[in-house]
Amino acid sequence: MSVIRANAPRYRAARKKGKSQILGELLPILHYYRKYLACLLRSSGREVFTPSGIRVIADPAVSLVSHRGRKKCYASALAPCLKLIWQLASTVSSVHLVAFIRANRSFLFRHPELKSIPIRLKRQLLTISHATIDRLLAPTRKKLLFYRPG
Repeated sequence: MSVIRANAPRYRAARKKGKSQILGELLPILHYYRKYLACLLRSSGREVFTPSGIRVIADPAVSLVSHRGRKKCYASALAPCLKLIWQLASTVSSVHLVAFIRANRSFLFRHPELKSIPIRLKRQLLTISHATIDRLLAPTRKKLLFYRPG
């Protein structure tokens, strides 16, 4: 990144032909795409306002990685509850587990270990999809698959 910092003022001061020449010099050195390199040279050393505060672009100590996509709805606290319910249901598939949870809600939430979970987690258990169950139970299933006593 020091190469970018050193060449950024020269790039900003240059005209179009000079900028193209600078990009041509730096491309074999840095192995970046042309557009990305131009973006770095244009914005190097400038301050950017982000949700976590002011950041300086083209600073190797700073990461401006965006966290795209949907936020996680299901807490990690749901996994142990789900594991227990899965074991109570005789390790059925996730599709059957969803039906089991919805059909036996009164029985499940009277279980000694599930009685004390917060209402928010109970609601999440009642609305969870089979794909989310697969995702949350994947580590448990993997351990069970590799551990075969005998």
